[in-house]
Amino acid sequence: MVGKMPSLSGAAPPSLGLALTMDVVAGQVVASGRFTIPCNDKTGFTEGGGGSFESTVNKDGSFVLQYKLVGQQTTHSIVLHGTLPKTVGSPWSGSYAIQNPNLSCSPYSGSFTTSSFQPLSGIYVGTSNLSGSDQPLKVALTLQEGGTIISNIPGATPTGTRAVTGMIQVQGSSCFTSGASEENAGLSGNSLNVEFTMDDGSKVTFAGDIDDLESSTLIATTSL
Repeated sequence: MVGKMPSLSGAAPPSLGLALTMDVVAGQVVASGRFTIPCNDKTGFTEGGGGSFESTVNKDGSFVLQYKLVGQQTTHSIVLHGTLPKTVGSPWSGSYAIQNPNLSCSPYSGSFTTSSFQPLSGIYVGTSNLSGSDQPLKVALTLQEGGTIISNIPGATPTGTRAVTGMIQVQGSSCFTSGASEENAGLSGNSLNVEFTMDDGSKVTFAGDIDDLESSTLIATTSL
């Protein structure tokens, strides 16, 4: 993670934000991430988005992850050089460089040492509303994070997205009161996206950002 925690839910942060969920699968580093990149740290616009990387691990444990973040106004080239830790659970370290063909946008570079998120586990309570409605709803999410999602399609490459399962309880809706998560729920960097099948048969999607390394707060980025 570099700079502030990335979020697409509100005002752009004044500095770089990068969060990745990373794993090693069959000799490949796989990562899925969320980014917020200011054009510069004063008055420039900020591009936000996410994506997946993959890289072969070299014999010395080094790897290079590359990604192009195509925004509404410009394209950023993101390169991470890293080395796998020698012991399981130790921090990953390396360097990053972010370039942009727009000459008014500042390049970014430096070193990084990873900080692990606490796995999502517990009950998150807050308020939300249905899309197109101002009616407030009380929402309780019971979530449990699993391992890296591995596709059952032959030859498919893992994306680095982490599996998430859970339940939702809703008060204040005349349509439904509870639901269970679908298999496509996942955590990409600090960005959570979960689709629930509700007790009336409808589908409800929750999208939000983890706001701290303790995973104690979720900030909703969409209505239900």
